[in-house]
Amino acid sequence: MRRAAAAVLALVIAACADDPARPERPAATDRTPPNEVVRPGDPQRPGNPQVYERIESLDDCVALEDELATHLANAELQEPGDVVRTVSIAYAQAADRRLVELGCR
Repeated sequence: MRRAAAAVLALVIAACADDPARPERPAATDRTPPNEVVRPGDPQRPGNPQVYERIESLDDCVALEDELATHLANAELQEPGDVVRTVSIAYAQAADRRLVELGCR
């Protein structure tokens, strides 16, 4: 299960690379959910700081696996380069890091 989740995460991250055949789109700031705070100055933690705080406060492996799955699913619904996709992947990575910190993986 853990290896499968790690493989899915790796595939999602690889799929997020810009597709050279796809034309560039302008930033989709109008599509950013109102509860998201995109912080362009911190590319490692885009999105809402409260989401990171919630993820980092979790100590239940099952809840963290759910966070990871939810954010990966959200990312897959968006086009590469979309700000919502970028934020969802960052949240998934935060959940994955927390899983590793707790020894869940």
